[in-house]
Amino acid sequence: VRSLLPDAEIVEVSPDDDLTDLLRRAANRANVLAVSGGDGTIACAAPLALEAGIPLAVLPGGTFNHFARDLGIRSVADAVDAINDGHLTRVDIVRLNDDTVVLNTASIGAYPHFVRTRNRLQRKRSRPFATALALTATMRRTRPVRIRVDGELMETSLFLVGNSLYLPSGFAPSRRLRLDDGLLDVRILDVGHRFALARLIGSMLTGRLERSPLYHELQVPEFSFSAVDGPLVVAHDGEIGESYDAVTFRVEYRALCVYTPATPR
Repeated sequence: VRSLLPDAEIVEVSPDDDLTDLLRRAANRANVLAVSGGDGTIACAAPLALEAGIPLAVLPGGTFNHFARDLGIRSVADAVDAINDGHLTRVDIVRLNDDTVVLNTASIGAYPHFVRTRNRLQRKRSRPFATALALTATMRRTRPVRIRVDGELMETSLFLVGNSLYLPSGFAPSRRLRLDDGLLDVRILDVGHRFALARLIGSMLTGRLERSPLYHELQVPEFSFSAVDGPLVVAHDGEIGESYDAVTFRVEYRALCVYTPATPR
């Protein structure tokens, strides 16, 4: 970055720094807020770029870089090219209780554990079989949580909300074709039924999960639920978040201005 963008001000972050404060002060004196980090760091920077009314440039520097990847940015060189080309795109963000910004996904229950287990198993097994094994391990080792949605009680171990629609359908989403469709991608496994695990495993292995009455998939601009048994932790963008008694996710359509490659990658 120093060699390719010689006029850029480089601000390095130390372990003792307050990241939000540092980003806010940088945004207030910048024309572009460029941030190197993973999804959690980028999600911290996004609302500050919005607050300052300036574009965000994403320099992938984390473990997975889901947001950067879905923007078409695979490397720092891609991001620098996008800045030099001046190619800007507007993308959706999700507001969690009108406060926290979510760029990729948010979840409750054991979804993060499920993803880690599935990724580990996929190294030696097919994706459908690894998904079924991960689901079995997750449901046996973790207690489901109870939530109320539109007055209906649900007991769930796996609950996911995505910013824009993810592919494929089912409980192994991996990519987005666009980030500006104005929709939440909500996926819930309802396990509060007799023989729920066996029924879900059978549905997964036969490719019929989407038809199961235990699986709910919604595409909506806003989604709310309340916790039945006390506050629930909501994880988002790879980070463990706060605990809430009631949660509302709401899309802000094309709210964030970001640099993307002029030619999709």
